[in-house]
Amino acid sequence: MDGQADELGVGSIPSAMRIPQTADRFSWFDYRSKGFDDNRGLRIDLLLASQPLAECCVETGIDYEIRSMEKPSDHAPVWATFRR
Repeated sequence: MDGQADELGVGSIPSAMRIPQTADRFSWFDYRSKGFDDNRGLRIDLLLASQPLAECCVETGIDYEIRSMEKPSDHAPVWATFRR
């Protein structure tokens, strides 16, 4: 991930790495093969933050509730909470 951050000129992106890296946590699902229903997906969405902002990051996650919408996206939003 540091290579991507360097290309964007934002330095390191530790907040992106704070989303728990477990085998069953994905942010993208192939809707054609019912990837969400079968819990098959990819981790392709990132949170980019400067070092000072990343140090204020207290919580991150992936919002699966949006998948209950009538026509959901194939991406589940990733989110972060920051405190001063």
